[in-house]
Amino acid sequence: MAETVRRTLTVGAPDGLQFELSLVPYPPADVAGSAWGDGVLRVCGEAVWCADDGAGGNVPLRWTWVDVLEFLAMSWPWLLLEETWPVPVKPLFPRDLRAEVERRWQQESLAEADIDREDEEVYRFLLRHDMAMGLKGLFVPSLIIMRMGQQFVLSCPTLQRDVLRPADEVIATLTELGDQLAAVLAEHPAPRALFACDLWQRRRASLLTHVVQLRSGLDAGALEQLAADSAANDASWWELDPEQPDADTELFAAARMSIGHLDITTQCAVLDLIRETPPSRCPVLDGLSARLRAAFDERGPPFAQGYWIANWLRSALGLAPHEPVDPLQLLTDWGVVVGAVDLGDGALEAIAAWGPRHGPTVLHRPVCDQSPGDGRPYPQTRLRATLAHEICHLLVDRQRALPVADVLGGASPEYPEKRARAFAAELLLPRKTAAAAVRDEQSLDKAVATLRARFQVSRDIAGWQVRRSDAFASLSRLEQKRLEEMVQAGAWP
Repeated sequence: MAETVRRTLTVGAPDGLQFELSLVPYPPADVAGSAWGDGVLRVCGEAVWCADDGAGGNVPLRWTWVDVLEFLAMSWPWLLLEETWPVPVKPLFPRDLRAEVERRWQQESLAEADIDREDEEVYRFLLRHDMAMGLKGLFVPSLIIMRMGQQFVLSCPTLQRDVLRPADEVIATLTELGDQLAAVLAEHPAPRALFACDLWQRRRASLLTHVVQLRSGLDAGALEQLAADSAANDASWWELDPEQPDADTELFAAARMSIGHLDITTQCAVLDLIRETPPSRCPVLDGLSARLRAAFDERGPPFAQGYWIANWLRSALGLAPHEPVDPLQLLTDWGVVVGAVDLGDGALEAIAAWGPRHGPTVLHRPVCDQSPGDGRPYPQTRLRATLAHEICHLLVDRQRALPVADVLGGASPEYPEKRARAFAAELLLPRKTAAAAVRDEQSLDKAVATLRARFQVSRDIAGWQVRRSDAFASLSRLEQKRLEEMVQAGAWP
């Protein structure tokens, strides 16, 4: 049969994820394929899936695009709901996952059986997030799609960059693509075409089946443990809106980001505290967030974004670089509820919630200058850094990567966490001020001591801010080496 009737589709935004397809409902007689035709996938206008014309140019791929519909239909719950990694690593972006996992295997000297298990988990994760793995028999560059709050990360190694796009936009693009492919395949008599269409039509039911486990991040065994003292297997217990099953809740977010860091009993108690926190109005905070959205351009490294946001806030508050800031007072003035809570002996420092049902609230580890039992004291300087960290999330991430909650020290996405760490350091101690102290004092040690006393920051924050300032180049080699040693163990960017 000649290719005489085609359906031409352009789906998606030119500056985001976009598909261009020219499809034949019935393929040529010598091709056993469904939705056969030409296609190009673009990310920010750059062709990612295409063919080489032999002269250095690009032409569309010719393939059977039923593969894409099958991938979307089978992966739908995971594409829309899964925000956690399959193994305990925290890559900055999805394309870094494999490298981070292999680094973990080397550093922790895992047993061969554990490596094999984690390798399979990573492979299964990519099967449901990398669109390239959905094409059967055709090699195309990887395109990993993963949700991060109110955004999606489009991770494409061939472009050597990662793109953040609004969640609504990406979901709308994938939905329209699926609908259009299903409309073409509905005209095809092949069993595979009908099967793909049926899978696509049942995607919402599949999403509802998996929503509690994927959104909470808890496996069946953990849900059963949690359900012993609650109704954790019931979607309503998690405050899920059945009309918006892909929407997150404060309880879901707090649960999945604290997995492996809290035992089930403590986790249940923390979730109950969040549940008991009513929503509150914070007009001053909301006003600052709105002004920031209008001024902030989410480009460049996360740490550079964090520095910029901190300086913007200081300017908005009328604070000079040499003036200390009290993050607790800021949060209190804005109407954010701040309180201490037992977070056990793990690494968690705070759990914050600010969604539509609860908060804003920040629940932090009690201040303790002595070790709470895990070898790590939690002094006042650390609390100040924690609260400053959460201020960044409240300002910028309620509309982006963390729209309802954050767990500091848990499994929060590394991208917004890296930005918030830099923000906290710069808000508490601007680099400009750190540089001035280095120039004014007689020694590096004296400068760091002065900064710590005046701005009530830890040694690692003071060291990092000097390290990142323009005064670092003026230090002697010996002083630079000592400063590097000072910040080497710190977690600040």
